[in-house]
This record gives sequence, C-alpha cells and structure tokens, in this order.
Amino acid sequence: MIIPKTKALPNLNSVREIFGDDPSVENVDQLSDINNKNNSYELEARYRQPLTTKLFLDIGYEFKNEHRDNTKDVMDYDVDDNRYSQFNEALSSDFNFVNIQQSPFLGLRHNGDKLNLRVNASYVMTELDNQDFLQGTSFSKSYKNLLLRSRLRYSLGKNSRIYLRYDSRLSLPSVSQLQPVPNVNNPLNVVIGNPNLLPSVNHGIDLNYNNYNWKERSGVFFYTGLDIQKDRVSAISTTDENFLRTTRYTNIDGNYSGYGGVGYSKQIKKDSLYTLKFNVRPRLSYGRQVSFTNGVELKAKRFDVTPYVSTTYNYKEVLEIEPGYGISFNNTTYNLDNIEDVEYTSQNANLRVTSYWPKNLIWGNDLQYSYNGNVGPGFRKDALFWNMSLGLQILEDKGTLKVLAYDLLDQNINTRRTTGEDFIQDYQGTVLQQYFMASFTYKFDQFGGKKPDMGSRGRRYYN
Repeated sequence: MIIPKTKALPNLNSVREIFGDDPSVENVDQLSDINNKNNSYELEARYRQPLTTKLFLDIGYEFKNEHRDNTKDVMDYDVDDNRYSQFNEALSSDFNFVNIQQSPFLGLRHNGDKLNLRVNASYVMTELDNQDFLQGTSFSKSYKNLLLRSRLRYSLGKNSRIYLRYDSRLSLPSVSQLQPVPNVNNPLNVVIGNPNLLPSVNHGIDLNYNNYNWKERSGVFFYTGLDIQKDRVSAISTTDENFLRTTRYTNIDGNYSGYGGVGYSKQIKKDSLYTLKFNVRPRLSYGRQVSFTNGVELKAKRFDVTPYVSTTYNYKEVLEIEPGYGISFNNTTYNLDNIEDVEYTSQNANLRVTSYWPKNLIWGNDLQYSYNGNVGPGFRKDALFWNMSLGLQILEDKGTLKVLAYDLLDQNINTRRTTGEDFIQDYQGTVLQQYFMASFTYKFDQFGGKKPDMGSRGRRYYN
C-alpha cells in the first residue's frame, strides 16, 4: 500500500465555519483535495519548394508534447478524532499521463486561374504513457496513423464553381477511457477503462456546386457531405440484478452521418415599381449510430427531410415583405424489437415586414411561429415569437435613434424534440427573456474613397 503525503485538512468545526449553521453539514463525511496540472507545447517546421510558377511542394514536421499530473486525495471523517483523517484509497487517485505526437507531412499545392488544389499527407506517430502511483498500475500505447487532407476548387465559368473537400481526422481516447482501474466515485456506476482502445479516425467528404448570377440575383446551388467514423470509442454499460451498473469501453464501426440539399433563387424586377424574389431550399440528413444498451448492440438509423420556401416582395423601396415556411419530417428506427421507432414532425413559419416610409423612419416587424406536434404531455406545442423595432435617421442620415422590443408576446420557449442512440428527449426552455432597448449610433465618413450607398436593403438590421 502506498502511503500518501500528510496534508493539513480541516476538521468538522472549520467546515461548519464555512457553511454556517446549515444542517446538511451533519452529512458531510468526506473531503477531497484535487490538484490537476497540464503542461503542453508544440513545435512546427515547414518548407515550401516551387516546382513551377503554379505548383509548390510543402514539407514539414510537427511535434506535440502534453503532460498531465492529476491527484485526488479523499479523506473520510473520523468520529473519534473529529477530523478528516482516514485516507480513502478507493476514491483517491494519483496518476501521470504523457502524450507525445510526431507528424512528418508532405503536400502539393496548385494555384491556378481556374483550378486551386491542395493535397497533404501526414504520418502521425503517437506515444501514450500513463502511471497510476496510488493503484500501482501503468500502461503504454503506441499508435501510427496515416492522415490525408485535400481541397479542390474549380471555376466552371464566370458565375459557377465547384468545391470538393476530404479530411481524415484523429481522435484519441481519453485518460478515463484508457485507465484499467475501476472508478468507484459513483458506486451505482462503476467505470472501468480499456487500455487496448484504438484511436478513432473520422473520414469526411464535402461537395459543393454554386451557379449564381449576381447581376440578375438568380441562381442555383447544391451541397452534400458524408462523415464515416472508424473505431469509434463507445461505452458498454450492463446492469445487474441489484441495479448496479458497470461501464466499459470498446471500439466499434458502422457509424456515419450525411446531409445534402439544393437551393434555387429567382428574382423578377418590374422597373422601379417592385421586386419579387423566390427561394426554394429543401434539405435532408441521415445517419446511423451504433452503441450498446445493457450490453446489447443497438443500431439507430435516422432520416430527416426539411423542405423550405420563402419569397421577398419589395414595393418602390418603401415596403418589404418576406414570408417563409418550412416543415421537417423526422424518422428514427432501431434494430431492437423492445425499442419503438420514432416519427415526428415540426413546422416553422416566419414573416418579416419592413417599412421605409415616411422618409428617415424605419419600422420593422419580425414574426416567427413554430409548432412541434409530437412533444410529450406537459410541453407547449407551439409558440409565436415577435420582435419590433423603430428607427429614426437624423443628422443627415449619420445619426440613428432606435427602439427595439424583443419578444413582445413573451413566448420564446424553445420547445423541441431530439432523438439519440437510445433515447427520446423533449426540451422546453426560455432562451432569452423579453426586453426593450433604446440606442443611438453615429456614422462617421470614411477616411477616403466614395461614400457607400446603403439603400433600403442596408437598413434591414432593424429587424
């Protein structure tokens, strides 16, 4: 047995001096002294060699060193001594953790008129060392991973371009996930680490296409992406007949998430009378999470579709109306028969109205309505959120007096439903309380160049 260093610990009377006459002090039977230190530094060297006028070779080396010292001394109260003098070895800890990473890398970069390309490969060598002086255990791990990173941007014409990205990222297990010593801080949930864990590697790819005519304010864009996790660290919890839970860790595969969507915008302008703009932006997301419930593998598949449409109508630069509507269909299925699949729908509608009449007076109203039909009993299903602002431009449009009313109806409750690996959660909370604010701003002329023409669209911040 390792005897800890002697420390001056307060007795029960000194605890009462801190907490006063709180009767709960009678139940204080332990004191903890925690001391955590974390020191780290990084070094990096890079060299670039031009191969042509547009092609470059990058060579480099990175070194990272992280050192942690964690001590936790738990002392039980001794009734005979009237002091916290009995060292609790089971709840105490004293360990040293070192993480050293070395990463030589090699990359190519091409900078052209149409094509911009970056490709980088790094070989990450990781050394982990942990020593628990109190429990008398230690472990050392060595990992070697090849990581790739690339970026490609290509111009297809004056208004269109395509962008492609691929990344592989490394995520190391934490100290608590690696330590094989049982953590009994919570006797109802004993946590035991696994020193044989592998680091998790996340592979992500994104593709974007954009074709937008800024002169006509019309265009289309497309985007999609996929993330795949290899050797994800997952907790395995089992509960015995006495309802005592034991949690361990392991590496699992099969986790992924993806998304995609399109957007289309079209503007119609009738001389100086009115401007009408349409927006259509459907989106979808999907994924699979692999985990464990009471030691049994659980697979949760999620698929969400969210179409959204909006329009903007501007009449003679004195009145602007922007309605929008979106609905989200959410579906989660499980591979276990004792867990029910989940389906729910949410809706959102918004309306923004801004008036620029009479001259120098800007009146804005922003309304947002949300509805969640499948939240549980006791939760409010819908809410109407209303902001109003009134601004007056003075001093030759350089000064602005503004009054803002935030959440006039006091309904900003933020009700929503979320689903996870093995749970359904209904949430309701007030994000920000109702308030009113008055302000004055003054705009100075810039030091040089032409004075910018803000126009009515430059004043939409009033909403």
